[in-house]
Amino acid sequence: MGQAAIAFARRGWFVFPCNVQNGRPLVGGDRDDDGNVIKNSGGLHKATRDEAQIEAWWRRWPVAQIGLHSGVSGLLHLDFDPRVDETVDPETGEVLADTWTVDRLKAALLAQMGEALPATLTSVTPSGGEHHWFRMPAGEPIGNRGNLPKHIDVRGQGGYIIAPPSERIGDLAQGGKKIPWARAGAG
Repeated sequence: MGQAAIAFARRGWFVFPCNVQNGRPLVGGDRDDDGNVIKNSGGLHKATRDEAQIEAWWRRWPVAQIGLHSGVSGLLHLDFDPRVDETVDPETGEVLADTWTVDRLKAALLAQMGEALPATLTSVTPSGGEHHWFRMPAGEPIGNRGNLPKHIDVRGQGGYIIAPPSERIGDLAQGGKKIPWARAGAG
């Protein structure tokens, strides 16, 4: 996994190690003179292209997932997060399921934007969702946003994704789940 992280760094992208079970950053924050963690000094704020640092991290955490800091890497990611929303009908008590597939999410975005997304590099998430990879547009960097249709997020300045070929390991009896690249034409 460390070699894949170094390959991203060589592309100019900033990486850091993340927990294999929940995707949270493994690199802690700096501490002040009183021993308190300094806010916004760990995790994605430690992302680097320094190969020696990356090698050291992956020696310590050899199976760590690759966190990729979107904004400082000059990237913008659209995160399509499929799920089932359950609500309870207040009158009948019936549990109602509203299923959000990737196709339904893309249709909702198309309806809001008025045009389809351009073809781009796409990776698959452990939930079966997709991360669409774009270059950050010129001008003021775009931050994380939530003004798109439900369950579609933007990962930009101040955000990160877990990049392939990372592996999410949940219940050890079930084994891991690789995070792959999507097939060409699948987006």
